[in-house]
Amino acid sequence: MGRKKKTDVSVYARRVAGLLAATRDAKRVAAICRDEYGVDGAELERLLDLARSELALAADVDLRFEFGTRRAQLEDVRERAKTCADLRAELDAIKELNKLCGLYDQASRNDDALAAESTALELVREHLEGLELAPRGLPIEELARRVVAYCLKNGLTKDAIDGARRV
Repeated sequence: MGRKKKTDVSVYARRVAGLLAATRDAKRVAAICRDEYGVDGAELERLLDLARSELALAADVDLRFEFGTRRAQLEDVRERAKTCADLRAELDAIKELNKLCGLYDQASRNDDALAAESTALELVREHLEGLELAPRGLPIEELARRVVAYCLKNGLTKDAIDGARRV
């Protein structure tokens, strides 16, 4: 295959950026640039630098800007669906807005946190009721308050309570 005629190096920067991103092998990319574009030496280095800067520019996405853009687009879709009385499209847009804002993820994390807290509270309740220092079935806060009040009133330490419970 013959060499193509030389063109300004910047013309190929995006193509070479794609090659760099795809192969991650600078020697292979340099060989392709020599064979396909007829670029060599200092011109090749300049082309690779331009390609790397293209990659850096492509990677430098302002997430807040992108978030705002996507949100505005979804709000527009929702409004158009509302105007057309297309309930399904409006609900889909709302669903996508919720995904974009991370509301489902947050709700899931909250559910997980509540489940873990509920398990921990049940263990605390089991321990406090096992001490038999207050009636069973009280709200956990009242149960804890009564156990602490009993301990303070009687000058009991943790070791004394644990020892009494084992007996």
